[in-house]
Amino acid sequence: MLDPEPSLYRRLGGYDTIAAIIDDLLSRMLADPRVNHYWRGKSRINLQRERQIFVEHLCAAAAAPRDEVVELPDGTAGQQP
Repeated sequence: MLDPEPSLYRRLGGYDTIAAIIDDLLSRMLADPRVNHYWRGKSRINLQRERQIFVEHLCAAAAAPRDEVVELPDGTAGQQP
C-alpha cells in the first residue's frame, strides 16, 4: 500500500521552518517603506503577538496537526516538545 502524500505542513518543514519563513517575511516588510507604516508605533509585545498570529495562521493553512502547535502559558503558540 502506498503511503499518503505528506501534508503541506510536513513538506514545508514543520513549525520551525514556518516560523523562520514568517520571521524573514516580517523583517522584509518592516524594512519596506511601502508597507512598514502599518507597524510604526507598535510595541515589541504587539509585534511579537502579530508574528505569532502569522505563524499560527500559516501552520493552520498548511494543515498542521493540532497536537504539534500548542498554546503556551503566555498566550502564544509553540511547537510541542
